[in-house]
Amino acid sequence: MHRMKRKSLTVVLAVIMLFSLLAACGKSGNGNSVSSSSPGANTESAAPESSPDAANEPVTITTAGCIIGTEQFKEGETLEDNVTTRWAKEELGIEIKYLWTTSAEQCATKLRLSLSSNEPLPDVLFTYEYDLVADLIEAGKLMDLKDVFNQYASEDFKKSLEDPSMWAKVVKDGGRYAIPMVEGKYQNEPVLWLREDWMTKFNFQAPKTLDDLEIIMDKFVNGDPDDNNKKDTVGISMGLAESYNENMSDASWVFGAYGAMPGYFIEGEDGKLTYGSIAPGAKDALARLRSWMEKGYIHKEALTHGKVQAAEMMNTGNSGILAGPYWQPDWPIQDVAVNSPGAIVKAYPLPAGPDGKVGRRGADIDNAFLIVNKDFKHSEDLFRYLNKLFEGQNKVPGSEFENGFFEGYDYVMKDGKPFYEDENRIDLARNFITVPPRDPYLEVSIFRDLVQGKKPETAFQEALSKRNPAILEAAVISMDMKDASVYNLHRGMPTKTMAAKWDYLQKLEKEFYSKVVMGETPIDQFDQFVEKWLSSGGADVIKEVTERYEANKNS
Repeated sequence: MHRMKRKSLTVVLAVIMLFSLLAACGKSGNGNSVSSSSPGANTESAAPESSPDAANEPVTITTAGCIIGTEQFKEGETLEDNVTTRWAKEELGIEIKYLWTTSAEQCATKLRLSLSSNEPLPDVLFTYEYDLVADLIEAGKLMDLKDVFNQYASEDFKKSLEDPSMWAKVVKDGGRYAIPMVEGKYQNEPVLWLREDWMTKFNFQAPKTLDDLEIIMDKFVNGDPDDNNKKDTVGISMGLAESYNENMSDASWVFGAYGAMPGYFIEGEDGKLTYGSIAPGAKDALARLRSWMEKGYIHKEALTHGKVQAAEMMNTGNSGILAGPYWQPDWPIQDVAVNSPGAIVKAYPLPAGPDGKVGRRGADIDNAFLIVNKDFKHSEDLFRYLNKLFEGQNKVPGSEFENGFFEGYDYVMKDGKPFYEDENRIDLARNFITVPPRDPYLEVSIFRDLVQGKKPETAFQEALSKRNPAILEAAVISMDMKDASVYNLHRGMPTKTMAAKWDYLQKLEKEFYSKVVMGETPIDQFDQFVEKWLSSGGADVIKEVTERYEANKNS
């Protein structure tokens, strides 16, 4: 959920498989653990590469271990020798070796020191640290994976990453220098959660517009919805301390209803890129939020509340509305009915603005990366491994891993059926923060089928069918709102002017937004704010972002 999102049932032993090959933390990639004369060696191009020869000499792939300290292994197994490493060697002819291990806290430092001292770097690594990936791209240390991915990735793996925007962060000069390890699609984009028991009490229907929502909020504040004879509720939970664009308790959809999107670079009304916080519609959105604050619909401390703190207000029964992802009944509003007996939460589509617009934050799902050393010689072997990993992560019907990776680890069998939650199962890497190769549309597509009444056909579908029905319904609502998602068109490292002036520009924006919402600054000063923002470096930032976007959008 900023990384606190619920962990999908799919992220189980897949994590240790990926970690065994890739490691969890650092960056960069080595090359010459196998010489150019070794079986399976090849040049840097995407020409065919051989697998291990008839003598079964394994291909060696090096990585590095970033140890969290809570790793779990069965007795006799270790990071270097476990069910996954043995499977890779025996079935695929791939031997995984660690150049070094260190604590997760020291991993990035160790990798940077290795780079600066010209020490051998691992062949392959998994990392969340995008700044390290960007540094390695600029330093020319990483392999361009565009051709080898197209040549060696399975058709299902390629289809899962066919959206060019998923690659945008790792594109340079037409090349693709890392594989994005994506999360589930639509899982961090908001729907509108309402107290359905309060809606029933006041005989409300689904809010279609912001004006409809205001009528509901007014009753949630002034109509004693919890029947305690106190005016102690707010209409809607918002946590605006960090941003107006968050993965929960956010206000992005209010701006989206006016064609703006705070914090994002978006296409303006003239078709050109602009910064969403200074788009004309942002002025109307701020005026709406100011009105809600004045009327008590938003908590008076919303500008100091973080997103979790704001969400907790619904969990404790003090708020009737919360914008956030489809998984929120798992956390952080899992105890609504415990704290308020009889309470029901239900998801609704986001309401439209005065011109019929509906907009919401589009969430990046490419927040982790697989990087490969530019001198690596065994791309085909790497993708044989990754293709199998993709099968297991997505439990591809008919594949070797249609139930998951390994019985007794990822799942246990009972009465001929796999079970994914059992005390006899061990998740070897339960606490690793790792995203294996996955189909980002798989879960929401299954959710849709289940909501529409389709019977589960696989054990995995059966497991998902046991999720909270409110979550399944909310996931379908989120999927149906896909055209309302507005994505940030600036993806990647800061531009030159951003590096020098972005902190100041952000300060200008935050101060102005806060003062307007709190009623300390007239909304009529919006145009002056925009002028100051542009003249203080913002215009140059927009120009640089536009140039980068135009140069890379077709890569």
